[in-house]
Order: sequence, then C-alpha cells, then structure tokens
Amino acid sequence: VIFFTNPGPGENLVLRIGKLIPAGVEEPPPDPDYIGLVWFRRTTIGLIEPDFFGNTTYGHSNARTATAVGAAEYLNTTEFGTVPSRVNDFSSRGGVLIWFGPDGEKLEQPEIRLKPNVCGPDGANTNFFPPVNREERDREGDGFPNFFGTSASAPHVAALAGLIIDRQRVRNEPALTPEQITRLLESTAEDMQDIVVLEDSEGFDFRTGFGFVNGTKAFEALEGIWAPRPPHSFPIQL
Repeated sequence: VIFFTNPGPGENLVLRIGKLIPAGVEEPPPDPDYIGLVWFRRTTIGLIEPDFFGNTTYGHSNARTATAVGAAEYLNTTEFGTVPSRVNDFSSRGGVLIWFGPDGEKLEQPEIRLKPNVCGPDGANTNFFPPVNREERDREGDGFPNFFGTSASAPHVAALAGLIIDRQRVRNEPALTPEQITRLLESTAEDMQDIVVLEDSEGFDFRTGFGFVNGTKAFEALEGIWAPRPPHSFPIQL
C-alpha cells in the first residue's frame, strides 16, 4: 500500500513496478499477463476516463459466498425522484479476475464473480461522528451528519436481510439460507444503470449488481411465487 499526498498541481508521482529476479536464477520467471492496481480516491486526480483503473472490488467483498453491496445516495433513488436510482461514482466496480484457487494453484481460466450483488442506500443521518467538522457532514441541516460509502449502505442491506429472517421465524416458516436471501434480494431489486457503460446495461452490471434493493418486493415475493434470478447481459473480456 502506497500513500501519496499531492502538494500541488506542479508535482508528479511516477509509479514504477518491477519484477524481482532472485540472485543465481539463470532463467527468470515469465512476465505477468495482468497487473492489478487499486487507486483509492481516484476522483481527486481529475481523470478524463472515470473507469481508467477498472475493477476495484477485492478481498472479502469479492468472496464467492459474500453479498457485496454497492452504494447509492438515498436522495438519488426512485423514492426521491431519481429514476432509475443512481449509484455513487466512488462505489467499487466488480469483475476482478480470480487467477488462483484456494490452494494457491493458478487456474487455467480466471474466475469472474458477479459482484457487487446489489446496491443499498447511503447518506442517511447518523450520530456517531465526533463534533469536529460535524456541520460539514450535515447535508440537510437537521443537526445530524450524513454517513456515506459502502460502509453505510451494507448495514442497510444487512438490516433488510435481518427483517426477512425475522419474518420467517415469526410465521414459523422454513428459514432461508444466506444464499437464498441473497438471491431473493437480487431477483427483487430495482434495475439500475452503469454510470460508465450507459448502453445496454439492463440487468446485472459490474457497477450496480442486480440493482437497488427493494424490501417491499422482497416480502411480496415471499408471499407468492418465488421470483427467478434475473438474467445478466454483460460482456466478459479477459
């Protein structure tokens, strides 16, 4: 992890990536086919191409059994007049290639996981921020600062999952597995549009997943016919 603070427009950062060849090795290892670079806070460097650094979802959020959540400000959702709901530009994009198996062996073909799974709201009020700069975080001027990021949207989706679990328990109906809950949220989500790839982004895309969660539709699906997982139409390019 490299930290760099640009002191002004006249400063440049040169990032050089090299390959280590151990001493005594006669035949060096082959060059890598792919190099992953995750650039945090990239919106501050004024790039013309917003997707210059590509896919950024990695680690636990990219795990096969995880439910990865993108972030959309609640004011930019259908409920508040934005149709379809719009994902935040800083929300991580999925599609990171998985080149190695659990035992460290390299796969013949990389695995591509459908991440994020869904999007949830952020930007709601909170009271855990310290008093310092609290006014700057208060978007509505109601005395409570707003909390942004997937750290804010993921708990909202987790709360919805908790309500689904509680609904099954109260009605003495079979408990749903984590995978079933994820599929329910995906199949009832409101479709969104990739802010970069605007054309032909119906269904799943690597920016918004299967869309913005819809609790009402999820509960309605539990009352009637199980909604099928929606199709995804996206190109897979290696």
